[in-house]
Amino acid sequence: MLYRVFYFNPMQFRRSKKRKNVKFARNREIEKLRRQRKYKTYTQLFQGLRKRAVGLGKIVVIVLVAVTFVLAVSFFFRNEYYSIKAIEFFGNERIPTSEISSFLDRYKNRNLVSVTKWEVYNDLVENFLEVSDINIVKIYPDELMVEIVESQPVAVLYSFSSARLLSIDGEVVGHLDIQPFDLTEAEEDIVETGGNPDADYVRVRMQNEAEGAFKWDEVPTEERQATLQRIKDEISVNTSSYINQTYDQIMNSSFNDLPVLYAEKFSEVDLDASDLQFCLNIFEFFEKENLGIKRIKVLNIYDYGFELNDNKNVMFTTRRSDSDQLRDFETILLNNQFGTGTIFDLRSVHYSIR
Repeated sequence: MLYRVFYFNPMQFRRSKKRKNVKFARNREIEKLRRQRKYKTYTQLFQGLRKRAVGLGKIVVIVLVAVTFVLAVSFFFRNEYYSIKAIEFFGNERIPTSEISSFLDRYKNRNLVSVTKWEVYNDLVENFLEVSDINIVKIYPDELMVEIVESQPVAVLYSFSSARLLSIDGEVVGHLDIQPFDLTEAEEDIVETGGNPDADYVRVRMQNEAEGAFKWDEVPTEERQATLQRIKDEISVNTSSYINQTYDQIMNSSFNDLPVLYAEKFSEVDLDASDLQFCLNIFEFFEKENLGIKRIKVLNIYDYGFELNDNKNVMFTTRRSDSDQLRDFETILLNNQFGTGTIFDLRSVHYSIR
């Protein structure tokens, strides 16, 4: 019988045990990584669900707030308790109280909450040139108070068709009630353009004045011009009468302390801010010198004639600076030349006295 003899090798045993320990440690590490991954996955899942829940909650809150706001606004806007029953206003001086009152009546029975300052402002400015600004006060539940701020006019400009109040910017801020100058179409053409000696109104006039046979083609040009001049002289008398009557009407109004400008035109004359300021500077100069100024005639888009109370006329132009022209006029005063003429033309550097 044969027996196999095994010898115990301590080093071999140690290596085997070490391999088992390494394998066990590796398995533990793998298991630990699996658990960490699993925990991380569950954590991420729960965090995502929580974020979604929070976002959904915010949406619900926003929706609830929006619905509540809409219901509240709807309640205020539809509630008859806030319907306007009384409207008070103040600050109007040139606008008749009756006109403002009847105009603001459109806001009665409107919801007080829905009425805004800009709505009232736009309505008033579109219908009243005098209005420059407003303020409103809401007295709940049913009263509206309106403060009206009117534009301050600095000059009056009138023509054959209207009399307007101008602000410092040259904007129209009101009208005066005057009677327009009534002329025929032919007379208007003569006033505006100077007339035409070959026009029908000259022919008709000569035909009515002719004794016996009349042949228009044989009428000399000189006679046609003479007839046109007679017509212009007659119209000039009427226009001068109208200008003076309208001026007297303005002087009897509450704006008699403002500078008065006029133009012998049927179309409305517009002055920009710089031209108006030019006239106001000269007007102020005449007042300081105690030279009574009656009115200012708009000669054309550049030139102005300042009519004084003693029938003197001083002509200025915007094509020269007002300071240079006023310096020339001061020279005339210092040299005692003001009493030597009636027409002073300062529109050129070589001023003239006639």
